[in-house]
Amino acid sequence: MVNRDPIRIPVVDASADRALEDIRKVFSELRLSLPTLIEDVTLANGTRTVIQHRIGRKYRAVFVSPPKGATATGRIVEEEPADRTREIWLTATGHGAAVVVDLLVYA
Repeated sequence: MVNRDPIRIPVVDASADRALEDIRKVFSELRLSLPTLIEDVTLANGTRTVIQHRIGRKYRAVFVSPPKGATATGRIVEEEPADRTREIWLTATGHGAAVVVDLLVYA
C-alpha cells in the first residue's frame, strides 16, 4: 500500500513528529486563508461605498483590480470600516464616473 498523503509520513523520532505536526497546522491554516473574490463592485465617484464581504471574521487585506469604466485617472482608497468582520469601505475619486472593480479579500 502506497502512502498518498505527503503530509502523513510515518516517523519514529519525536522531534520530527512534532515538526510534521506543526507543518500540518500551517497547511490547515493556509487552506482556511484562501482569498474571497468579490466581482463587479460598482464604486461611485467621490462617494464611500460599503461592501459586505460575508467572510464571518475580520479581513486582513483587500486587493483591488484596475478599474473598469474610468474616464480619467483616479485613485481608490480603503477606509477603516466600523466593523471589519462585515464590511469593507472603499472610495473612488478622480475617475470622472462610476467604476467597476473586482476585490480579493484575505481573512
